[in-house]
Amino acid sequence: MSWIFVTLALVVFGCWLDVKRNQAAAREEAAQAAQRVLKAAKEAEKIRRTQEAQRRAEARQAAQLEIAREKRRAAELRLEAERVKASAPAAASAASAQKAATAPRIPQEAPQASAPVSVPCMLARKLSDVPGALSGQPYTITEKLDGVRCVAIVRGGMATAYTRGGSLIHDLVEIAPELAALPEGMYDGELLPDRLPGVTAAQNFKEAARIVRTEGPKTGLVYRVFDLLPLATWDARAASAPYAQRRAALDALPASAHVVPVPALYRGTDPAQVSAYMDRMRAEGGEGIMINLDSEPYHFGRCAALLKCKLSQDADLEIIAANPGTGRNAGSLGSLTVSYKGHAVRVSAGLTADLRRRIWADPAAYIGRVATVSYLAETCDASGAPSLRSPVFVDLREAGKLVSYN
Repeated sequence: MSWIFVTLALVVFGCWLDVKRNQAAAREEAAQAAQRVLKAAKEAEKIRRTQEAQRRAEARQAAQLEIAREKRRAAELRLEAERVKASAPAAASAASAQKAATAPRIPQEAPQASAPVSVPCMLARKLSDVPGALSGQPYTITEKLDGVRCVAIVRGGMATAYTRGGSLIHDLVEIAPELAALPEGMYDGELLPDRLPGVTAAQNFKEAARIVRTEGPKTGLVYRVFDLLPLATWDARAASAPYAQRRAALDALPASAHVVPVPALYRGTDPAQVSAYMDRMRAEGGEGIMINLDSEPYHFGRCAALLKCKLSQDADLEIIAANPGTGRNAGSLGSLTVSYKGHAVRVSAGLTADLRRRIWADPAAYIGRVATVSYLAETCDASGAPSLRSPVFVDLREAGKLVSYN
């Protein structure tokens, strides 16, 4: 019987050895698989960094090409001016000389660089945040326009246009010559296409942003001016005349096809007119109204001298993440995460299928950009942090646009 027990012991021992060998082989295979995964992750990171470096190099090259293009344009303009001067007849008539002296020399400046510059402009507060602001105060109501904010500087017969973020707006071929013919100064307004019946304010804004982002000549826009300053006041960032006087200067501007002063809808002290004109904007599909206090100077920043009433709320918020889609959006963008007062808010509504595909193809190009998001009201999430009720993506703002909760 002993040999049976020995045999059984040997069999059990052999099985135990097989188990141990299999476990060792499994551990070795798992270790090799982990190494392969780690190697693949390192390769993917290397590829990502290479692609990122390539994108940055391409961006630097594009910026250098843009700077070179502007320098070449400036040189061509100088050569053209010298050629015209040299070819002018020595015995030109007094009338011809006067006409040449008063004509705009260059419709738009050709700066040597495209880096953003400082263009502080007056920003409105919500009327609801400033109780009693209109008590007994004379004020002026104008329509609130939702376009691309544009600050234009007219100096020496040349007009240069900037976004609110300080980026140059090139090739306003219809607007720049008309601006250059105006008195020297700073003109503050919005770039908008002519609004057609049935087109909402949001759709109008998207069209304006599309045209402004277009390379080359930009046509189909109107510059709607709602404020202005003398050049010396702008350069010194000094205290200006009250709005009532600036309004008179605005109303006195010559008629123009593409530079149009925003008309005053109401001037007086009756606070009930605010509701009346809000009802009118609602019926006309407008954005809302702006209220200038007639006795206030131009402020270089957000202030209570300029107030706004909107039919809906919106904010310009930084995009901090792009999230994958599911269901019909599988393989594409599902939603964007934006930062609202330091807290993450997901936005999915309002994103078109084309925009979802473009963002998902290169999410890094959109992270850090600013998007306009409309919403019904500010609310709180489950943790009590500020959030937004029914957020809707409106549009991607121009590069350099600053975050704004107002």
